[in-house]
Amino acid sequence: HSAAICSYRLQRINDGLDYLKELAKDEIYYDSLGGIQLAMALGYEYAGDLPQAEVLYDEVASKSGNNNWVTDANYQLGLIYQFDYDDLPTAKEYYDKAIRGNQSLESGKDALQRSADIAKLQMIESKQKANREAAEKAKKEAEAKKADTTSNGSIVLQDSNRTDRNSPPLT
Repeated sequence: HSAAICSYRLQRINDGLDYLKELAKDEIYYDSLGGIQLAMALGYEYAGDLPQAEVLYDEVASKSGNNNWVTDANYQLGLIYQFDYDDLPTAKEYYDKAIRGNQSLESGKDALQRSADIAKLQMIESKQKANREAAEKAKKEAEAKKADTTSNGSIVLQDSNRTDRNSPPLT
């Protein structure tokens, strides 16, 4: 496992992934499969293969009985959705799942902060949207009122300037 991480640091991502794939096949390491999959997912991230990284993180998050691995997998998925996909609602969902796993881990603590930050941002955006909608509604009402006033005024003007055939011309 450490050899793969060293390979990643040396920018030899494929070597690290190959090593981890071999470990994942060995029955001796089945009790560490979640940790191996997390390391493999990280390698796929480094290689730019986010869909494959997501698959592995999801697998660890859904199948692992180890809360630490579940926390790390959900946290990493949150990071992917926040920074790579710019999908804050989904990122928050993953951060919330990470918090439920093990909040005492660094990833759990950071997930808590990120989830809170996204919630604050969503609240601000919601208030701004409500303010924009209220302003637009007030503007439309003001325009409608102005149109009513203008149309009533023109009717009055038309009525005052109207001449009947039976009336003498205005001078």
